[in-house]
Amino acid sequence: MKLKTLREWDDWKVVGIEPTNVQGKITDWGVQFLAEPYQNTVVAIGDISISDIDSSEEEGILSFNYELYHNPHNMTPETHPEFEHHIGDVVISTLTTALDEGNAILNEREPEQDHTTITLDE
Repeated sequence: MKLKTLREWDDWKVVGIEPTNVQGKITDWGVQFLAEPYQNTVVAIGDISISDIDSSEEEGILSFNYELYHNPHNMTPETHPEFEHHIGDVVISTLTTALDEGNAILNEREPEQDHTTITLDE
């Protein structure tokens, strides 16, 4: 699958939201999409992980939890199966930019943990 490069302020922006439980993680920020077909939809993103990294290909599997916080288009995974890929494109674009700009670092977890963590500078 080809990654779409999405840009903050052109395609999406971070917005504050009421504290929301995303599968056990409380978050008070979300991503609002600025362009069609998801314009004004807001998602709250919970845990993000990268696993099964193949060092020869430098590829991994991105996993994340999310909740639809504001859903003006009444989307469901059945009606918009590509929506999760769109969210993933935003997550990857954000992480790539943060890593390239030195605003994030990858942290290897202890052996009992099963995937890498990412720390963003505050």
